[in-house]
Amino acid sequence: MLFVRIVLAGLLAYAASVQFNDPDTVRWALLYGIAAVVALLSAWSRLPRLVPIAVGVVALVWAAVLAPSALSDVDWSRWIDSEEMRELGGLLIVAVSMGIVAAFPKRRSTHRASKGDDA
Repeated sequence: MLFVRIVLAGLLAYAASVQFNDPDTVRWALLYGIAAVVALLSAWSRLPRLVPIAVGVVALVWAAVLAPSALSDVDWSRWIDSEEMRELGGLLIVAVSMGIVAAFPKRRSTHRASKGDDA
């Protein structure tokens, strides 16, 4: 799962970095950036499950608010041309990513150094 968490963190960080030409840069860069940090931190430390769950819930609530307008008049043959559909997809990617992080928490290390072990 370490590899998956690192890949998720990288993809989410990339998504945050490409938001800077968007009119509403701050909220999108923050959402993707926070999700990237959560995924990266979860690769090396045991985060409380509530952290990725909270980020995922924010993304799902935001998606639920956006969905009615995004889905109302979508031309499914050209859905990628719809900014709202792309935004909805991004929110779902964040929610699924945080679901993966929450569903598979980092296990506690079973390796313990002995008292005389400096290495």
